[in-house]
Amino acid sequence: MASAVSNLHSGSNSRFNAEAKSWDARPFVHEASQGAANAIASKLKDAPVPEGGLQILEIGCGTGILSFLMAVHPNVRQIVAVDAADGMIDVLKQKLEKDGAPKNILPLALLLEDPEDPQLPNGDNGKKQKFDVITSHLVLHHIPELEPVLRTMILDRKRSDFTPRRRWMELLGTA
Repeated sequence: MASAVSNLHSGSNSRFNAEAKSWDARPFVHEASQGAANAIASKLKDAPVPEGGLQILEIGCGTGILSFLMAVHPNVRQIVAVDAADGMIDVLKQKLEKDGAPKNILPLALLLEDPEDPQLPNGDNGKKQKFDVITSHLVLHHIPELEPVLRTMILDRKRSDFTPRRRWMELLGTA
């Protein structure tokens, strides 16, 4: 059986690598990302904010449209922006080099299926960073095997009362 990684790399990745440079020209992507940013911001206002601010993981960040919108929120310390398409991450890196770009976005090119992935940054405790908020927008329908990605999302999440983490773990049989 092919893994989600090989399926994604052989199909969707080549498509998204080819479309990366023109991705930001799509009005729908901006409208949908603004809607997602508004929804996330409405939830963040009620979220407990740890000292130093929220650590956010965005899986399937594309060219960083949503990352840029979230990065300006006053409670956000850092966004780790992950995408499996190298072309999308290359465009995001170019955008981050421009004057006025947020300095709190870390772009990573990888398909995240392991909460201990060596490319993820370490937290203050020296272990792999866990995140206060994990989001994915306009991407999950492109992943042929969702379970490894969803499991990683759950296991990369800090424990808190803000998210029904245990319920998700029960649904995936990991509780």
